[in-house]
Order: sequence, then C-alpha cells, then structure tokens
Amino acid sequence: MANGICVYAESYNGELETVAAELVSAAKGLAETTKEKVQAIVLSDHAEDLVKELDKLGVDEIYAVKADHDITLQDDAVSAAIAEMLKKIEPSAVLVPATPQGRSIFSRVAMRLGCGMTADCTEVLAAQREDGSFYIKQNKPSYGENVFVTILTKEGIYPQMMTVRPGVYAACEAKESGNALTAGIKDATFMGVEFANVTSQKTGDAFKTLALKLDIDGYGEYTQNFFEPQSDERKQMQWGPTASPLDHFLITVREILEAVDPQIIKDIDNGTKTLSGNFKQIVDAVKTFTAPMVGKVRVQVKLIPQSNGFVSMPSFPARITRNGDLGIATRIIGQNLVLTSNELKRIEAAKNAA
Repeated sequence: MANGICVYAESYNGELETVAAELVSAAKGLAETTKEKVQAIVLSDHAEDLVKELDKLGVDEIYAVKADHDITLQDDAVSAAIAEMLKKIEPSAVLVPATPQGRSIFSRVAMRLGCGMTADCTEVLAAQREDGSFYIKQNKPSYGENVFVTILTKEGIYPQMMTVRPGVYAACEAKESGNALTAGIKDATFMGVEFANVTSQKTGDAFKTLALKLDIDGYGEYTQNFFEPQSDERKQMQWGPTASPLDHFLITVREILEAVDPQIIKDIDNGTKTLSGNFKQIVDAVKTFTAPMVGKVRVQVKLIPQSNGFVSMPSFPARITRNGDLGIATRIIGQNLVLTSNELKRIEAAKNAA
C-alpha cells in the first residue's frame, strides 16, 4: 500500500538546494493531515553529506544512492535509478522542485512509472475521500496565470507526482542533532512489540517487560517498557478500590492493539483470536497480531513528566469504575488523544520547575 510523502532532494556540488528544504516544509504540511511519514530521496556522489543535512530538516526516512562520480546532466540514468527507488519505497506522493533538473528527471520518472505528473504547482493540499483515504489537491496557475486550477491524480494511481515552484513555501529550518524528548501528545510510527528482560542498575534485579517500540516524529526511536504485573490485588481505599498492576497491564495491551488495528480487539472479544497464557505468551501473541502493521501504522502517544525528571508514557492507565468494572483512566496510545486536566497540570508544573 502506498504510504509516505516523498521529496526529491535536489543538490548541486554536494550541497542541498534551498528548494529541497522548501519541499520538506510542504511535505510536513501534508503529513499533518495524512499522518504519513515525510521521506526524501537523494542520488549523488556526496550522498553521505546530503543525508546529514536532510536529517537536520527532520525528515522521517531518507533513501540515498551514492554515485561513484558526478551525475550532473545524466538525467536518463538518474531517472532510471530514481524510478527503481520509488517502486521499492512506494510513497503515496512525490514532491519535485519545478527546476530544469527536476522537470527533466521526473518527466522521465513519471513515464517509467506510468503515473503522470502535474507541473508548476504553487500550492499542495491534502484532502480526504468518503472512504477515509487521502489525496492531494495540486493547485497551479494556468492560461497565462489568469486562472487558478486544481488537478487531481486519478484515484488508485500512485505515486501522485507533482513539481512545486521554488519560493512558494518557506524553507524548513535545520535543527541540530540530539533532539530532546518533550512532554505532550506526540505523533509516532508503530515499530512493533517485543518480549524483553530489563535489569535494574540499582539493585541488579531482572524484570520481564513488554517493550513497545515507536519512531516518534522529531525525536526518533523510542522504547517504552511495560513491566510484568506482580499482583492482581486491588487495594481498598476510602474512595473505592484501586486498579491492580494486572489491571493496568491489561488496559495497556488493549490500548496498543486497538491503536494499531481495532479489528484485533474485535476478534479477541468474539473469540476469533486468543490472548491468554503467561506473560511471555501474551506478549508474543501481541507481537504476532501486530506484526503486519510494523512501520506502517501512525499513532499518537502521551509523554508525561515523571518524578525523576524524565518524560515517559503513563504507567497507570486503568481505573475501577463506581460499579466495580475495569475502565480507562487515561488513554496512553491511540488516535486523537486528549490530555487530562491532571496531565496538563503536571506538564505545566514541569515547565515552571525548569
């Protein structure tokens, strides 16, 4: 399935052209709606340096081919290589600079892929069909720039390919490496679940965990460990019973599965799929159920300040309702998440402490 907003990173003499940063800005704007990754492709004899520059622009995925010599004006060979790259990457859209190089190379690429290409866009906007899929409105001037027209790629044809005029989007600002993980609701790509053993640096004790792996936008790879519950006991407090460690783990598992594919939860509830056994068996089952979605599903996660000064996903998402049922105190992973009033207070308190 086509997925990803891909940018052609045009370069000259080993340096990115300004228009590459402009197209990254345009791609990020589209990805805010479609929730896809921003990708970049680069083909150059200075590929390593260009990759570093693209990384500073906050591109999620970078695909590079290093040439053994200068490939300027070798548009036939370059277009053949790029067409093969795009066949493997399978992006939903490709943004190309409307420059002599971009037009020359990608008219050939479009022919090889049989996807067509819109020329000289001055605006690209994401829109949604009734079935929930997204497409791009490719807006451009026409008839001597007296008329503004919108061009759409035929439904089912990918990638949607378009050239974008230089200067119509502000260049994305480069950031230095070493981005900090900040609190709040973050967009991320689901990268899988693993059974893991974690050893305490203080005590040397070993713990079994469900390791949730994510690729958080603007940060990178992140792993959240949810520990094996040591008890199913609900403590009776003045205001009622508290959720047990087992309750918190069960809610966490359901939230992960529902965020990745709601159908999995439906299958478990109707008995089509089974989620039972010891801790490792449950984690392995979650891993198996979600394996087809690794690297493909976009989710949101909550990161809340902790007492140790770091931020992480809440460890206590469950609560016991007034009628004694197990419920959700806060959603930690899913879609369209909202911070609770308590979470907002903790984030604000952490800002003031800093």
